[in-house]
Amino acid sequence: GTQDFLVSPNGKSFAAFDANSEFYLIDPTEEKEYLYFPREENVWRFQFHPDGQSIYIQLEGNRFQVYDINTFQKIRTISGLKEGSFTLSADGTKLFYATPGKTWSDPLTLSVLDISGPENIDLAKNPSLQREIGTIPTGSRGLQSSPDGKILYVAAADQREILAIDTKTGKVLKQVKINLKESIYTSWNNFMRF
Repeated sequence: GTQDFLVSPNGKSFAAFDANSEFYLIDPTEEKEYLYFPREENVWRFQFHPDGQSIYIQLEGNRFQVYDINTFQKIRTISGLKEGSFTLSADGTKLFYATPGKTWSDPLTLSVLDISGPENIDLAKNPSLQREIGTIPTGSRGLQSSPDGKILYVAAADQREILAIDTKTGKVLKQVKINLKESIYTSWNNFMRF
């Protein structure tokens, strides 16, 4: 069965990751599979670029491959990032990511990578493209950028809270405990009142 599923911003492509760890990019109107990664490729995560024209696929081995969803051709690679959660900024010029520490109890390092140019990126050769923002609690899983890219929302699952982090300073602007006895909507509404 399907484990994870995204629809492109233009609604013309579906990306799916199934229980067998296989990744598919599908055109639902033609019922045609355009891109496939078998289990051996070890796809970790994926996200459509906000403009709807490409998809970022994170693979094991600290690398990303970026595909044009109109031609289904690889258009870019990014290497040298540690494995971890990631999200793209709403304008598509930054890649935010959280990487684990040396042990599972260490906090995660939150960083941002400038992806505004079209070229391939190898951080071993060009480390100045990335900037460390700060650290977030261990067990943090989900990342989401605000529309202006100034705030990064982090699901700190082990602490059962959502954090709002300033992407320039790394300062936690707001944190809200998720009360599992109340609805997630109530917790979210309380969070958004800052």
